[in-house]
Formats: sequence, C-alpha cells, structure tokens
Amino acid sequence: VEPFGLDECWLDVTGSLALHGGDVRVVAGEISERVKAELGCTVSIGVSWNKIFAKFGSDYRKPDAITFITRENYRDVVWTAPVRDLLYVGPATERKLHGYGIETIGQLAHASDAYLQRRFGKIGFVLRTFARGEDATRVKPYDPDARDVLREIKSYGNGLTAPHPITTPADARALIWLLAESVAQRMREGGVQARTVAIGVRNDTDLSGYGCQVKLRKPTAATRHIAHAAWALLASREPMDEDHPLRALHVRATDLVEPAHCEQLALFNADGPDWEGLDHCIDELRRRFGNTCIVRGTELLDGSLAGLDIKDENTVHPVGYFHR
Repeated sequence: VEPFGLDECWLDVTGSLALHGGDVRVVAGEISERVKAELGCTVSIGVSWNKIFAKFGSDYRKPDAITFITRENYRDVVWTAPVRDLLYVGPATERKLHGYGIETIGQLAHASDAYLQRRFGKIGFVLRTFARGEDATRVKPYDPDARDVLREIKSYGNGLTAPHPITTPADARALIWLLAESVAQRMREGGVQARTVAIGVRNDTDLSGYGCQVKLRKPTAATRHIAHAAWALLASREPMDEDHPLRALHVRATDLVEPAHCEQLALFNADGPDWEGLDHCIDELRRRFGNTCIVRGTELLDGSLAGLDIKDENTVHPVGYFHR
C-alpha cells in the first residue's frame, strides 16, 4: 500500500489475486463492501495496470463506484477525457496545453516527444508517458520508520493569508520571518538542508500572484538564512506600500540534501555565528515548552501575528500519524 495524500492510496494486489480466484473484480468489490460495513462510508475505486490510470479511474465516478480501465478500453475512457483530468496536469499546465491545441488526454498521447520537450521540457515527455499508459513506477510500501520516507519529501513550505493588507516593509518582514521559522524548524526535524528558497506572493487588489526562487550559496536549514533569502526575493520585486498592498505570502525551501559531514570553510568572508546551532537550541526549548515559548521581537510588533503557531497549525501529517 502506498499512501497518496490524506484520503487516497495505491494498492498492488498482484500477489494476492490467487486468494480471490485470480479475479481483480472480486478484490475491488470486497474492499468496497468492507469499507461500507466496517467504516460506514463509501469509496471510489479505480483498477488498472498502472498507477496513473488507476488514479484516473478512482476520480472517474464518485462517490461510490468501481471503474476498470483495461488495455482494451482506455482509449475510449481515458483518451476522450479533458487533459486536466490527468494526474499532475494543473491549471497552469492545462492553459499551456490548450494554447498548443492539446485539449484531451488522447491528443496529448499522440503529440510527438520532440514537440512536447521543446515546449515543456522534461515534464512534457513525462505527461505524454502518463497519457499513453506507459507509467511503470511500482507501488511503494509505506514504512514510517524507513529513512527513505524523508527522502520522498521534495520541499518544505508554509503560507499565510495575512490578517490585514501588508503595506509596509516591516509588516512583510515580520511575516517572512514567521513563515521561515516554521519551514526551517521542520527541515531540521527532517534532518535535511535546502539549496533553493522560493516565495509565493498574492496581491490584495486583484488577488493575482506569482512565484520566484533563488539558489543559495550552500545548503542550509538555518532560519536566518532562509528568511534572508526570502526577504531579498520579495524586497527586489515589491514596493510594499499603500498603493501595492499584499494579501498572502508563501515561503518554500526545496532542492533538499542531507547535511554534509564535512564542509568547505571560507578563508575570508566567514559566515560568522553558528546560526543553525542556535536554532537547534531554540528547537529544544519549543519541543519542551511549545512553539510560542520563545518568539522574535518582530512578531510582537504586530498584535495580529503574536501567538500564531504557523508550524503546528499548518502541518499536514502523514497517514501513519493518525494510527498512533
């Protein structure tokens, strides 16, 4: 069983079919009936030979249905559907595909590799592979104690819609630090460092938004370094005044690596204090007494931010968390 989000998972029953007469329909039907009887809720099940089409089938008919997508019917069922129904095709990608005349999954499947790679890069080839039913990734069993679980995490991020429009650099800086605290603390708990920092910005006037990122000089999990990088990105692009108010900010650390045991030191322009070491001391205090036991002065300048616990209030826990 491989969890996918909070309420979905993939299940590989290849090795269990003999127990059910070799009929996958029997397995799907039994899962559906047992969930109803034991939990009192319905499930939508998709059955196919690959994970992408199985996911498509689970979304095809809801809330109580079993959809079988086979090598014989996928052209009629999957290829006629809008391209947005394919896993990992979001609104932005959908708009780009429509701009190039690709509106159905079938049209995507028939597009040439060269054309898609020229227009979309590597992701174009990946989406075409999905559309053709050629995804061969295996169902990966979930092991909450395995170190590989951490490696599956691609980024750490937190965002917040501000209690009021952000119209001054001081307001923006306080919010950046609040978000960076959460992101960096979660990275340290995960035992990783980031090589890239990204921000997302949403304006208050028309709710339009954008994102941007910067590569760091070296990997870090220090709150100060994450916050400074995020602030530099924002300050270089936003005037932050009454005429250009902001409504929401998002800070994300990505391009993750495990901390190096050895580090190349600089002869000149040394980094100064051990900020990450200080952060670990603060983490221990917060672990023992709560995340709000120690806060930065910038948070106290804005009463609407004081007392906010971004980390705990916005953490989406893995499935295994709820089984403890």
